[in-house]
Formats: sequence, structure tokens, C-alpha cells
Amino acid sequence: MFWERKIQLAKEMKSAVDSETGQGEIRAMKSEIHRMQVRYEQLLKQQEKLIRDMESSVSRRDTIVTRGEFQQKLPQNRAVMQNNVQRKIVDLQKKIRESTQEAVYVEKELDVHRAKQQEQVIKMEDIQRELRQKQAENDQLEEQVDNLSSQRSTLLITLSEKQLRARYYEQIKDGKYKPQLKSPDLLEREKEKQIDRLQRYLTIIQRLSEVYPRMTKELNHIKDTIQARITNQMTRNVLSPQQPDETSARS
Repeated sequence: MFWERKIQLAKEMKSAVDSETGQGEIRAMKSEIHRMQVRYEQLLKQQEKLIRDMESSVSRRDTIVTRGEFQQKLPQNRAVMQNNVQRKIVDLQKKIRESTQEAVYVEKELDVHRAKQQEQVIKMEDIQRELRQKQAENDQLEEQVDNLSSQRSTLLITLSEKQLRARYYEQIKDGKYKPQLKSPDLLEREKEKQIDRLQRYLTIIQRLSEVYPRMTKELNHIKDTIQARITNQMTRNVLSPQQPDETSARS
């Protein structure tokens, strides 16, 4: 149950990382920062334009002042134009102040959003690091489960063979066993046939592993089981005609 809980936590963590929630927040934040950067650049351009307009107005006012002939002939126009130019300058100065204030505000907002984005990035990195750790633990668990499964299969086969042999010996004790192979030579040939058949199975399993590499782990379990049976057959002494051999009896 402990390992099952750890596997479930790893899956939940992966699901949280793969979900659109965290990624969506980061995308939205990047979009907002981009929008504010564009606005900030627009304000800077607007401020530059206002400064150029004010400089142009001041230049025009200086030009009017220097025109002596125009000042002498049209004194009433001079005052009107000076007032207009002055109002325009004041208006431009006001707009410059407003643009400057807005630019400062936008810059502060950009700093706030950049800080939030950095926090999200750090949080995502922590989650991904924890996920990698959980994945490594899960891989180790899967490897342990695979090894135990292979051992279990081998032990079950060994147990089955021993139980069958025990029944044969029980038949011998009761005088009920009837050997199908009457001589040690026949038993030895049958044993060699069994080993040859199992080795062909191993060759087939190896080819399947090459054709279907994704099935290698599952096929290795089968290969280990067959190899265990081959080893068992090769290390077993040939029985006398009066002793049972479960392989020949089953055939």
C-alpha cells in the first residue's frame, strides 16, 4: 500500500504539471507583460513627440518675436499669437507630465508582473524537480516489481515440478508407477529433446525482443523462466527406469 500510494502521488504530480492551469497562468502573465511593454514604448514615443511639439512652439514664438516689422505693423496680433503659443506650451507641458506619470506607473506594473512571472517559473521548476524525483522512485519500484515477478514465476515452476516429482515418488512407494521409458538411454535422449525445445523457445523470444523492443521487459521474464528450466534439466541426473521423470511422464 505504501508503494501504491507513492505511485499515485507521482501520477497526481505529473498530472498537475501537465495541466493547462500552470502553463495558462504563465502564458497570461507573459501576454500582460508584453501588452504593458508595448504601452510603455507608446508612452515614450508620445512623450518624445510632445517634447518636439513644445520645442517647435517655442521656436515659432521666438521667430514671431524677432520679426520686428510684423510686431510694428500688427501689435494686436502679436499679443494674441503669444497667448496662443503660451497656452499651447502649457498644454504640452501638462501632457508631458501626464505621460511621464503614466510611464512611471507602467514601469512599476511591469516590475510587479516580472516578479510574479519569476515566482511562477521558480514554482514550476520546483514541481518539475519533485516530479523527476518521484519518477525515479517509480522507476525503481517498477524494476523491483519486475524482478519479484520473475522470481515468483521461476519459483512457481520449480514448485510445480517438485510437487509433480513428489507424486511420482509416492506412486513408486505404493507400487503404482509405470515408467514410459524403459532405459537410461531413452531418458537421456528425451532429456536432450526437452532442452533442445526450450533452447528454440529462447531463440524465438530473442527475435521477438529485437522486433518488438517495447516488449523486451515482458519477454525477458519469459526468457528467464525458460532459462531456469533449461538449467534445471541440464543439472538433473538421468533417472533409472524405476524412477520417474516428470518431463517424460507428461509427454
